[in-house]
This record gives sequence, C-alpha cells and structure tokens, in this order.
Amino acid sequence: LFDKCTQVMNFMGTFSVCSSLTAIPQGLFDNCTKVTDFVGTFSGCSAITIIPRGLFDNCTQVTNFSSTFSGCSAITTIPVGLFDKCTQVTNFAGTFGACSSLTAIPQGLFDKCTQVMNFMGTFSGCSNITAIPNGLFDKCTQVTNFEDTFRKCSKITTIPPGLFDNCTQVTDFGSTFSGCSALT
Repeated sequence: LFDKCTQVMNFMGTFSVCSSLTAIPQGLFDNCTKVTDFVGTFSGCSAITIIPRGLFDNCTQVTNFSSTFSGCSAITTIPVGLFDKCTQVTNFAGTFGACSSLTAIPQGLFDKCTQVMNFMGTFSGCSNITAIPNGLFDKCTQVTNFEDTFRKCSKITTIPPGLFDNCTQVTDFGSTFSGCSALT
C-alpha cells in the first residue's frame, strides 16, 4: 500500500476508527523511513487482533506514537522489540490506551527509547494486564509525565520494586495507578 511513498512523514489518524479492519499487513511501513508521526494511526480499530512483528523497524525517525493503537480492544499481545529501532521517540501518550484484551507488557519494551518524555495514559484502560515487567522504564531517564499510565489496569496486583528509580525528571504522577483495584 505505501511501498512507493518514501517521503511520507505523517500517518496521523490514517486508519482511525476503521472498526472493521481486522489485520495490519506485514511490512506496511517498510519503505516509509522518514515517518516521524504515528499519532492515532490505528486508533479505534477494534477488530485488529495482531500487531505484526517488526512493524516499525524501518521507521527510525519516529518521535510520536501517541494513541497509535488506542482503542484496539481485540489486540492481546505486543510483539517483543516493537519499538527497538525507534530510538528518537519522545511521546507514548495513550499508545495502548483502552486495549482491553491486552494481557501482558513485553520485557524491555522501551529499553531503546531513551528520549521518551511522555507516558501519559500509555496503558490506561488495559484492564487485562496482570503485571508490570521489572525495569520497564529503567532506560527512560528523560520522562516527565506518568499521568494515568496504568489507570484502570484493574488486574495488576503489584508494582515492581524500583519501577521509577531512574526517572528523576518526572513532574507528574497524577492518577498513575488510579482504578488499579487489585493492587495489594
């Protein structure tokens, strides 16, 4: 679909609220190496079940993944290494918000994203996530905002020790764990 669109910089809302869209093709963005913005690209695509492995591997200039998969309520997993090549990202606000079928966050999901400043609502409303991986934010030392990050993640029972130890620039933890009713 986009193989010859090598100058694209913005996929903001491209497939937003395409509620009958069931799949993202493998390699969809492989030749779109200049993209910086995936804001709301698949937001509200409630029938998508899988995020293809390596979907963003060639998109090394991306800075904004805000609400990219927000409301994709049928997605159950995030591929390991999904953002490994996206080292310039500064914004993950609402990226997986309301992905209510998502059951886990992969270990090291943000390890290569050392420029991130905003995790506002990243997993908000992911009501089937049961655990936060150890060291999830260890490499994200520039973060200033964790507002609503795990809001309404009602199956999370514990917070890993030292989860925010390396995040010394944070100014906002508003409602970070609000509605996490299973926390003990």
